[in-house]
Amino acid sequence: MGDNTPIISLPTTPPTFQEYQLIHQTQQRQRYPELANQQKPATSDPWKRKVQLWLGVLAGAAGYFIWFEPAGGVGYLLVFSVFTALGLLYQWWEYRRAFLQYQRRPQPLGFRVSEAGLAVQWPQGWQRLPWPTLTRVQQVGDWLLLYPGPDFCYYLDLRQVPAPYTAVDVLALIGKQEVSGPAPTFAS
Repeated sequence: MGDNTPIISLPTTPPTFQEYQLIHQTQQRQRYPELANQQKPATSDPWKRKVQLWLGVLAGAAGYFIWFEPAGGVGYLLVFSVFTALGLLYQWWEYRRAFLQYQRRPQPLGFRVSEAGLAVQWPQGWQRLPWPTLTRVQQVGDWLLLYPGPDFCYYLDLRQVPAPYTAVDVLALIGKQEVSGPAPTFAS
């Protein structure tokens, strides 16, 4: 490592629930692009879009039941509405449960990114992770996800990169590295 090789220190900034939800919904669309092409693009408020979608489905069902089932349409509509609300609440609850589980894990105090790898600061000291030990590196919006294993990642907020460096410098430094899993993906 040369003398002019940057070591970029970043603070720990955990994602909010809304950011966490958006990150994982974006990853889901990236995992299943054939489904993502059928959906509208993600907005900054994914729940608003989902509620609008479900209200549209509910309005269509209401029209059907009122037109074709005038006698019992209101009962069917009420049952359909309850199941729709329960489905949305269940999905929200699942994201919330995963987010709370993430928050209960010990959180690092900071990060250092260099050509040698990622250094994670814990209360007990520094943990060094050479780039080949990471299984995946992925950028999702303003967040960089660094996976030391298949089921866990460190969230680096690229908006928190201290001057004189920028998020582009961090991405360029990491983009040159070898990870053990698939090549780093930096598409938002």
